[in-house]
Parts: sequence; C-alpha cells; structure tokens
Amino acid sequence: MIVSHDRRAGRGNALLSMASTLTRTNAPGAVILIRILVGAVFLEEGIQKFLFPELLGEGRLARIGIPLPHLTGPFVGAVEVVCGALLLGLLTRVAALLLFVSGRRREPRSGWRP
Repeated sequence: MIVSHDRRAGRGNALLSMASTLTRTNAPGAVILIRILVGAVFLEEGIQKFLFPELLGEGRLARIGIPLPHLTGPFVGAVEVVCGALLLGLLTRVAALLLFVSGRRREPRSGWRP
C-alpha cells in the first residue's frame, strides 16, 4: 500500500486550525453582537475617510495637528476598513492589535512617537 502525503493538504489543515483558534470564543451572544456592531462602525468610518478625505480623512487630521496627514489619513482609513472587516468576521484579537497600534500613532497626547 502506497501512502502519499500532500503538502498542500497539510498546509490547508494548519490554516483551518489557525482560523479556528482565532475565531473561537466563549463570549455570550450580546458580546458577539457588540463586536459586529463595532466592526460595522469601523468599516463605515474607514470607507468615509476615502470618500470624503477633506472632511474626515487627511483634512481632519491636518486640522487637529497630526503630522503628515497626507500619509496618515489613508493609512488610518485602510486600518479601519481592514479591522472593521476583521471584527465582522470575529477576528477580534487581530483587529484589536492593529487598532491599538494605529490609535497610539494618531493620539497627539500619547507621548509615543516612532
């Protein structure tokens, strides 16, 4: 009997296992609903930063004194879109990390500047 090992199948199982670990939750239904609603808000706000850049994107960041608003505006919009989509898919751990890093970069009083 010949046994063949398909490396792609092994990678596929590893990806499924990782996805299962990232989406696993013991949270009650109300918490999941809140996560979905917060994800929708981030997704919507991120899209609006691209649709109305002078009002909500780089123009707003320039008005409040954020350095390099022409780079920071699209970056923040992209992070909000990606993280909003991640939250809608319940990948809250990944989204929380990205939003934390993005928020710390934008906060003028945080004291942390790379």
